[in-house]
Amino acid sequence: MGSESSSSSSPPRNLLYLTTGSVVFVLISICAFSSLSNRTSWVPPPQSQVTLQIPACNYTDGEWVQGRTDEEYLAWRWQPNDCRLPRFHPPTFFDLMQNKHVAFVGDYAARNQFESLFCMLSKSSEPEHVYGSEKASGRWRFPDHNLVFSFYYSPFLVKGDEKNRINRNNRIFLDEIDAAWTAELKDVDVLLLSAGHSFLYPSEYYQQNKLLGCHALETCNNNNITVHYAMGRALETAFGEVVKSRKKWYGHSGRDLSVFFTTFSPDHYEGDFDGIGVCQRTQPYNRTYNALGGMNAEMRRTQMEKVEEARKRSGGAVSVEALDITELAWLRPDGHPGPFFYYIPSPEELSEKIKNECVKWCLPGPVDTWNEILLDVMTNRNGRRSQLRINLQD
Repeated sequence: MGSESSSSSSPPRNLLYLTTGSVVFVLISICAFSSLSNRTSWVPPPQSQVTLQIPACNYTDGEWVQGRTDEEYLAWRWQPNDCRLPRFHPPTFFDLMQNKHVAFVGDYAARNQFESLFCMLSKSSEPEHVYGSEKASGRWRFPDHNLVFSFYYSPFLVKGDEKNRINRNNRIFLDEIDAAWTAELKDVDVLLLSAGHSFLYPSEYYQQNKLLGCHALETCNNNNITVHYAMGRALETAFGEVVKSRKKWYGHSGRDLSVFFTTFSPDHYEGDFDGIGVCQRTQPYNRTYNALGGMNAEMRRTQMEKVEEARKRSGGAVSVEALDITELAWLRPDGHPGPFFYYIPSPEELSEKIKNECVKWCLPGPVDTWNEILLDVMTNRNGRRSQLRINLQD
């Protein structure tokens, strides 16, 4: 702290200094990134910044999304309440995560966030592929920083079978862990979890290996189990395993564990998934006329409650925190690939029924903001908001 304070005559922004005798206390002023205040919003870019070069990165499963003729969605910046969110700075991330293991676990929202972060870091340092892929589970390494990156596809965060062409509904075991990722916890330093949309499909819920009830299944005798209850129970199981494992391994590994849960990101279908123009907006919503509510707000509320419960249960063995992106994501209907997700449709096809993607992000822009928030939270938490970081703010 002494070396940092001597490098500048003025204290960094977002820090409050209290002096008592010869002791200086530094208090981090927390930035309200989530958007529950009407003072928080997406702000339009300066006209000179509207046209940008699309980064040479794949945010899809192996093929660049092409066909969109507008680029304005890349330039919108998230404006938090009472502060400004810095742009993502790879050297700062690498500095914080030197010699660490970062793991993403969850559904396709977790995959999109992983791909965004991995892409931005890859522009600064060359990664090595260790095994697997981002489609299911995989691992990469940034050798210059001894940083390990992993992704585990686990749509429910607990044991479960996703619906497919043969089985038309999910089978979710609410009280059983998914060992595919929990077995790796002892070697993880930063864990990013995300789940939500997969619970919305028709599902059978099991507890103690017995059918507890169902959601949206006509053949089931008990359809009274709500999505929010089932997701909440699954989160309790997942968080419980994280805390238990960390308490078991903490003394042996000597590693601290930081857990971030990225909250529900709403879809933006405006009609049937194959309808005309159901996902072709080119600007953010105006929050005055498109307030967050209904199922989206309920999913977020349940997740925030479970994060807080996990934080209290951890007893300090694990740092548990929510990345509350639900409303800022809700306000960005322009950030999805829409009809351009699977291939480049002709103008004639765009005037007919065509499959749209209005849930997954798979594009740079809004999802990058989630990782800007992540880095800023990590930087504040570690008390390492350097003068360089401050000068990089727009």
